[in-house]
Amino acid sequence: MNPPIGQEAVSMHTMRNKGFTLIELIIVIVIAGILSVVIAPLIGNRFSAAYQSTQRAYWVQQAEQAFIQIRRDLANSVPNSVFIADSNDSNVEFLTAPATISAYAIRYRNSANAPYDHLSLYNDNSFDTFVDVSEVPAYISINTENADDLRDQAGNLNSLGSDISVAQIASASTGTAENGSPITTITLSSSHSFSGHSPYYRGYFFDGPVGYQCDTTNGYLYRYADYSSIDPLSSFTTRTLNARQDRIISRLKSCAFSIVEGGVYSPPVLQISIEVGDDNESVQLIETILLSNAS
Repeated sequence: MNPPIGQEAVSMHTMRNKGFTLIELIIVIVIAGILSVVIAPLIGNRFSAAYQSTQRAYWVQQAEQAFIQIRRDLANSVPNSVFIADSNDSNVEFLTAPATISAYAIRYRNSANAPYDHLSLYNDNSFDTFVDVSEVPAYISINTENADDLRDQAGNLNSLGSDISVAQIASASTGTAENGSPITTITLSSSHSFSGHSPYYRGYFFDGPVGYQCDTTNGYLYRYADYSSIDPLSSFTTRTLNARQDRIISRLKSCAFSIVEGGVYSPPVLQISIEVGDDNESVQLIETILLSNAS
């Protein structure tokens, strides 16, 4: 039985609407292309911005890591011992004690007070301090006034003279004072004469110099320790030849150290400029570290 004429027409019209023409296909392709051209850069820029932001955060973290390490070493440094090595702003050095030491600074007595041993400025080889020095330090500084004089006088810490502001320590023995407080007797390696008393009669322990070097050729900031020479007649490279070298950060583009002298009401500061990055982008940070102990 044949369908009615109207029903057949509707069926044929429905079949024709199931496809699309070549012109419609071309229009769809053109519109899709336009959308991709417009949208793709927007999406790409967002991903690129996120990546660049992550990179910048990493560079900043690298620089901050260096600042933290240097600040930690300076916290236990000997007053007035910071100097720019070889007059080159890529190197800085100072005398410091390890962070693990129980006391990096002590008070001593400058006058006799029996039964305790006071520090005499001339030809003295031991004195008492009212603190528990559980870890025997290598050296003590009394009245170090400036780094230049210190370097001229001390030279090599393994062969110190007897009339300078630093002395080598032979031993430290702990005990208990009459009132029950701790007491430590510091014994020097030999009789020693100091140039004068430190302000507030404070002595500063240290194990030797620590140096930082900016190696922009290879892109590293290095820390040097376990060496003994601060002789101004010897270059930084020569003096640290056999030192322990630790890499602090990488991707170093530029770096500089400078000492800003203090005034009547302000301590000196160590200013550090560090630029970290790659060939495409870098960040530069400047840190000012107060040398609150007049380092």
